[in-house]
Formats: sequence, C-alpha cells, structure tokens
Amino acid sequence: MHDSWRTLIKSLAPIERIGSAADIGCGGGIYSRVLAGMGISEVSGVDFSEAMLKGAVEHSEGYENLSYHHGSAYSTGLKSDSQDLVLERALIHHVDDVEACFAEAFRVLRKGGTLIVQDRTREDCFQEGSTHHIRGYIMELFPKLREKEESHRPQSNQVIEALKSAGFNAIEEIVFLGNEGSV
Repeated sequence: MHDSWRTLIKSLAPIERIGSAADIGCGGGIYSRVLAGMGISEVSGVDFSEAMLKGAVEHSEGYENLSYHHGSAYSTGLKSDSQDLVLERALIHHVDDVEACFAEAFRVLRKGGTLIVQDRTREDCFQEGSTHHIRGYIMELFPKLREKEESHRPQSNQVIEALKSAGFNAIEEIVFLGNEGSV
C-alpha cells in the first residue's frame, strides 16, 4: 500500500477523533489493517465471503483493535449510529443496488461521521492508457472487458445521486489517480 493512501484518508477524516470505523466489503482485510494501524480504537471489517473473512482473520494477528464480521453491503450487522468512519473501497461496482448499499452506510454512521467511497468509475477506467494508467491499455486490448466494465461500473453522477438518495448531503468527489483509483 502506498503512503499516499494513508495521507489522503487522514486529510478526509480526522483520524485522531475517530473511535470506531467500519470497512464494508473488507475482503482480505488489507485496508481494515491499515485503518487499525492508523490508531483508530475499534475497526470492524465486514464482508459477505466467509473465505475472505477467514483469510482476513489469519492475516490480522496482533491487531487487538480489529474484528471481522459476516455481513453484506446491504446488511452489515453493525448497530445504527455506531461508526465514526465507514470505508467502502472497491465495493460499489460489485453491488446490484448502490442506493441500498449507501443507505446501510448512512444507518451505521454517527451524525457527523464520514463515509469514504473509493472505487473506479467508468470515467476512470476508460482513460487513455499511459505509464500511470495501465488499465487504459488493457481496455484497448480487450474490448469485451470494456463492455463488462461498462455494465457494472456506475458513472460518477450516478454515485452522487445515490448518495443523496441515501441521505448524504455534504458530498465531495476527489479524483485520485495514483495506484488507488478514484475516491
């Protein structure tokens, strides 16, 4: 993981004031461990895949402030108003109902909490290939892959509208084109 990701997260959320964070769609727990390592008192990784959660637990020994839970983007199993920060990284292109996903994030966030949605949008995926954007070359070489990406990647304006529909109102889009994609 590149340090620019940690720096970006610290600029978006007051880490020193965050007592609890949820990494929804945590997969193998890479970003859950990073959040736990940033000093957040309680980090909960949530994923629907039992196999991914098993791997996350195995790779998270020594993180006393980190736990993993079986749940989905639509039903995390977390208490309402319990999280200061919710991270949804590389998640929304996997869900069928982005609005329901965001509604669940809104439910578990405390008032004044921060939701960070980081995913590649269509606009990001289909940029011209370059030394900083290898995905562009891949899309040129494999047109069928481009069709697949178009079918499940929401456009930026669709994400913003879904956030509004879920109840979020202080929405900021940040384009972060390093190795991490768009936020």
